[in-house]
Amino acid sequence: GEGGGSIYAAAGNVTLSDSVFSDCRSDAFGGALAVSGSAALSISRSNFMGNAAGEAGGSIHATAGEVFLEDSVFSSCSAVKLGGVIAVSGSARLSISRSDFTGNNAGVEGGAVHATAGEVTLADSVFSS
Repeated sequence: GEGGGSIYAAAGNVTLSDSVFSDCRSDAFGGALAVSGSAALSISRSNFMGNAAGEAGGSIHATAGEVFLEDSVFSSCSAVKLGGVIAVSGSARLSISRSDFTGNNAGVEGGAVHATAGEVTLADSVFSS
């Protein structure tokens, strides 16, 4: 699909914990999840493996709203252009804490995270190839 291979959120609160997103696909944005509008997405203790997007955000793409990630693992995710794991633009806010990013890639920019606007906060996380 065009956005959010598994979940698309445009409003409301979405909370995910102890979840696995594996080999999710989107032809365009957010291989596993896409967030826009006033949505708030909170993810904890989850694994994202092998997700891919044809444009941006191999696992997550956010153009607005809020995305909170903690204690999660992102591995082998990819995007053809931007943000192998996460692409953030517009007014989106992204907060990442205590998470691991391993072996992710993007064809143009941001092997793990690509942000062109919005607000991004990173804490106590590990990024490796």
